[in-house]
Amino acid sequence: MQEMTSLERYMAAINGDPMDMYPTLNVSPNWSMMPHWPEILGLNFLHLSHGTDEQRLKFYDVLHDVLGLDYIPCGSGKAYGQRGQQYVTEEDGVPVLVDIGSRSKTRYHEFPPDLPPDEPLFETAADVERLDPPPTAEEMLATGAYDFTKKLIEHFDDTVFLYMGDMAPFPTSFYMLSYDKLFDAMFFQKDLVFALMDRHEEVIRQQCRLARMLGVHGYQLMQWFASADMISDDHYVEFALPGEIKAFQYIHDEGLISSMALMGWIEPRLPHLAKLDFHCIQVECGLKNYSNDIVNVRQALGEEVCIYSNSHAITVIEQGDEDLWREDAHHQAKAIGKQKRFGIGHGTPTTWKTSPARYRRYIDFMRSELASIVPPH
Repeated sequence: MQEMTSLERYMAAINGDPMDMYPTLNVSPNWSMMPHWPEILGLNFLHLSHGTDEQRLKFYDVLHDVLGLDYIPCGSGKAYGQRGQQYVTEEDGVPVLVDIGSRSKTRYHEFPPDLPPDEPLFETAADVERLDPPPTAEEMLATGAYDFTKKLIEHFDDTVFLYMGDMAPFPTSFYMLSYDKLFDAMFFQKDLVFALMDRHEEVIRQQCRLARMLGVHGYQLMQWFASADMISDDHYVEFALPGEIKAFQYIHDEGLISSMALMGWIEPRLPHLAKLDFHCIQVECGLKNYSNDIVNVRQALGEEVCIYSNSHAITVIEQGDEDLWREDAHHQAKAIGKQKRFGIGHGTPTTWKTSPARYRRYIDFMRSELASIVPPH
């Protein structure tokens, strides 16, 4: 079969059409590769967000050409008023972000943690409702912050599947309220949680409009803290599910391909997920004494959804040998389905100990092994 572009390959998997090979994605490639950027590019992780457009494009070329990814996140840039105000350097091997106006330097001896606030940012629903409305797609476009996205789209010239995305409404509340406050509010201040989620639903709606205006291909919704190891089924139906339904409606209203990335123990959620309308799903591998068997995901969701494999990021990808990879491939292949709406993923971000070379070797091995079990065309 003739070689396909990444965009053609991904869309074939979505539509159940013949493919030259199974497409690949990494749920969080920029995070996963942070320690390896200096080795690959001679640039540090700050260049991805604060470097020149030419430097930033090199990162995306690595995602496609070196890692072999077909599904790549779009980056944004700085608004007009922020351009030229900061630059990236290094001091004794430590990444440094320099603010020209204040002459301040921020040194990153460690990668920035992904943590909620120490204290809630909002105390009542009224605090949220006093905020200005989220910016519209037109307002976001006018800032110039997405000029780099336009350049990225032009750079790949409709050969790579590019997507935008955000957290689902429910986990957004976690980052606004902190862990303790969120779960307390779910019982005693429900109006606060709903106010935050209502606001974020509008954020997602405007982001989807923006994606369509830019010419991005898809939108990915990331859901966590809503899994069965975190909240009850009743709370999932009350707090998380309505936001998922609305988000996919907004995505499809703009003609975008929809993808869902789920963290945590999601097998008990499958009856609800089966009723949602999305094109593609990736689920976390089994962690912390729970299992998300990819075969059960296929059985619950049927043939119309493209499912990505969920190999274990540590025991399989980082530490496994080819015998373990082969064993895992044979299990993952059971979820390919009759229509072959399937791709290679891993649900959880790959570890920082997984080098780019090892990751690509794993991807190439899985493509070859899966093709020998269930040919993609």
